Amino acid sequence: LSFGAGGRLAAASWDGKIRVYSYDANGLVLKRAKLAAELNHTFNRNAQNRGRPVTVAFSPDGSKLAVGHQSGSNWAIVLAPDSLDTLYVASSVGLSNNLGGFGVRKMAWSPDGNTLYGGVISIHRQQHFVRIWGDGGRATPTDAPVPGINSVMDVLTLRDGSVAYATGTTVGLFDGRGNQLRVADAGAGNFYGTTAAFKVSHDGARVEFAYAEGREVMNFDVLERKLAAGAAQ
Repeated sequence: LSFGAGGRLAAASWDGKIRVYSYDANGLVLKRAKLAAELNHTFNRNAQNRGRPVTVAFSPDGSKLAVGHQSGSNWAIVLAPDSLDTLYVASSVGLSNNLGGFGVRKMAWSPDGNTLYGGVISIHRQQHFVRIWGDGGRATPTDAPVPGINSVMDVLTLRDGSVAYATGTTVGLFDGRGNQLRVADAGAGNFYGTTAAFKVSHDGARVEFAYAEGREVMNFDVLERKLAAGAAQ
């Protein structure tokens, strides 16, 4: 969901539709709806038809609506809110859906509306990043890597121009150009993408699992109630 100037609310849905409502004290009124498959300027029609819009973001002045897709060719596109006509497609250099299975989970605009940010999500265990487009989303993008291998779950721009992000295990802050300012780790276990490493002995006395996003193997002795590093012996 994204709230825009002039009492507007935009929503992206798993049914493939982008919707814009007006709202006031009396409730919501649907003003426009469009399927992702109906968007113009597709790179690959078949891929676009499979696209699922998952995030929307009004520009600060309300003149543009950025839409992020989890899959499909137009994975980041900028629309006119009133008509939902395509204004332009943000460059997806390096983000072919045949290379890495990338999509965008969350989008945000800089306070002046000149920069567009997209938090990247992927089906693969690999380093993710926040993509940064200048010129309101028209420019060739640059990427700001985030720690670990978790997808970027949220992106938020702050008044001073810095950008906050969150993954499954970390929160961080970088400046508007993508330079890392600070990172805080949750300090908790992260078992994402490690189900293949989960093993239980035949007698049920030992459990082996991967820790720290698969970088470290641990084992737990149920009878002795001991946790140890390395594979079970």
